[in-house]
Amino acid sequence: MKKTFIFLLLILPSLIFAQNFEAPNLDKEFAAIDKIENVLLENPNAKVDTLIKDVQKDSEVKIDTSNSSIVKSADKNTQLPSYILGCILSWVGILIVYFVTDNDKSEVIKAAKGAITTVIVGACLYGILIIVAISQSSQTGY
Repeated sequence: MKKTFIFLLLILPSLIFAQNFEAPNLDKEFAAIDKIENVLLENPNAKVDTLIKDVQKDSEVKIDTSNSSIVKSADKNTQLPSYILGCILSWVGILIVYFVTDNDKSEVIKAAKGAITTVIVGACLYGILIIVAISQSSQTGY
């Protein structure tokens, strides 16, 4: 019974996810990408505005030119990577952030805060380890 349960536990998820997936607009979207690629191949120095006009004039392709959502999401997500780089890579992470962001002081400070956090957490864990080792050695009499 246990083997049957494990077998079903391993096989059923693969059967559920192995269903035939069909996207109704997938071929249309790839055709639009092909049209954009052809326009770029014909005009390699084309500007974005002319590219959009050329692609949209003879097809039903709709290109969203608003990038406000991209900018908003970039502003929200920039804090975490600098901090994580500082936490994981310490001073190397600070240098990476410094060079990648072209000396953006706020990002470098976030990376430095991450490195300082790692040092403080490491020191606390090391202190706990020393305290536990001392208490264990005093109990055993060595």
